[in-house]
Amino acid sequence: MSNPKPKSHPSKATPLCVGCIAGVVGLCVILSGIFLGSGGQMDGFSRVLSSSQFRLFMYVGLGSVLGFAIMTAMLVYLGAGRKLKNQDGTAIIEFALVLPFLLGMILLMAQSSLLMGGYLSVNYASFCAARAAIVQIPRETNSELLNTVNDYDDPEASGKLWNIKAAAVWGVTPVSPGTLTPPSAQGQVLRDGLERFFEVNNAPVPWWVNDQLESRLSYAEENTFVSLVPPKNGNVYQEREDITVTVRYNIYLSVPYASRLLAALDSDNSIDLGDGRYALTVQVPCTLTNEGVDDKITIETFD
Repeated sequence: MSNPKPKSHPSKATPLCVGCIAGVVGLCVILSGIFLGSGGQMDGFSRVLSSSQFRLFMYVGLGSVLGFAIMTAMLVYLGAGRKLKNQDGTAIIEFALVLPFLLGMILLMAQSSLLMGGYLSVNYASFCAARAAIVQIPRETNSELLNTVNDYDDPEASGKLWNIKAAAVWGVTPVSPGTLTPPSAQGQVLRDGLERFFEVNNAPVPWWVNDQLESRLSYAEENTFVSLVPPKNGNVYQEREDITVTVRYNIYLSVPYASRLLAALDSDNSIDLGDGRYALTVQVPCTLTNEGVDDKITIETFD
């Protein structure tokens, strides 16, 4: 009489292998997203990774991916390693015990991904602001002379700085929430202009134009702050002098439960908005070389 063939069971190393593979894949995806989001340049890539705040978001995201993979693999291993007969109740109990942790990992993955995307947007907004600065500062206006700025951190006191902030606001508007703030006057003008644009082209108006655009722009305007490093010598920026613009933006934490945890992990930069809502302040500087030359064309007259 032949001996019955023993049943095969999954290796005890399966959960660890699955978790490691998922962690490596998750890290590759995260690094690829950072590289593409930083403009595909190695200097931008290294600048993003040099931020301790961004590394915190990345570690949380990678850890949640790894934790989710390990817990899922454990459930698969336990389910395959027992006889299914008369143990359905045990499997349900195990799943019920692990489910809150799985949901927590999913929420952390979602929130950390949104934070990394938001940080990349602030990084882009900082470049937009610096590019606007080296173009706006050489202008001569009625209230500000060539290569001078009335105020280095108050857009209300400087028309040039207001234009610089506007460039940064457009950079972070796509990652701003669309339900927290009432519409602004500029948002209403933008909405009316887009509605006319679509009507002229006989195209339907997208839903986000009426539902979210104004509020997104309003939140970006209220939560974006721009400052300039003063000139090295005196009050006038010189030609080809490096101009550093710092953009500070409050990224809204929109994922329930995970928002509270991440606000606690980065408590130095967290803002309590009330009603269980939080935001994290991200600050990114960018330096470009001043053009330094007024590009006005002098109109010549001939007698």
